[in-house]
Amino acid sequence: MKQIFFIICFVCISFLSEAQWTWQNSLPQGNSLRSVCFPSDNVGYAVGDCGTILKTIDSGNTWVILSGGTMNPLYSVYFSDINTGYVVGWSTILKTIDGGTTWNMLSSGFSGCTNQYLYSVYFTNAEVGYVVGDCDEILKTIDGGKTWNVFNYGHAKTLNSIYFT
Repeated sequence: MKQIFFIICFVCISFLSEAQWTWQNSLPQGNSLRSVCFPSDNVGYAVGDCGTILKTIDSGNTWVILSGGTMNPLYSVYFSDINTGYVVGWSTILKTIDGGTTWNMLSSGFSGCTNQYLYSVYFTNAEVGYVVGDCDEILKTIDGGKTWNVFNYGHAKTLNSIYFT
């Protein structure tokens, strides 16, 4: 009888511990997603394989596919506000200023990062941003992505993420 009681308690606790999470279906696509950014409570973006860019305007209940003009895998997305955002991936830096309706390909201007994986993008304000990846370099812009400066860090081949407080 004690065993049945413990089994019932275990099952109930298992269900209760999962109660805080709700599955947010990223349909209408089936590609793996790599990064998500919510610049507001309702508006969010996600990126992933095969150039996937998704947008939600209802806190993740529904998603629409946006066209970034690339089929390259995308690894990171960052929005400084609900309209201005950046996406990076395989040899790709994209920027939008209209909430993802249109995307422009940006050039880092450095051959070391031209055909490399870029894994993370982060902006400290609307103009100053950083990109890292497999290129032995940290890219920095101070003009919203128009031009990039390169910093060699020399100790590791890959940086997977960048973030500033």
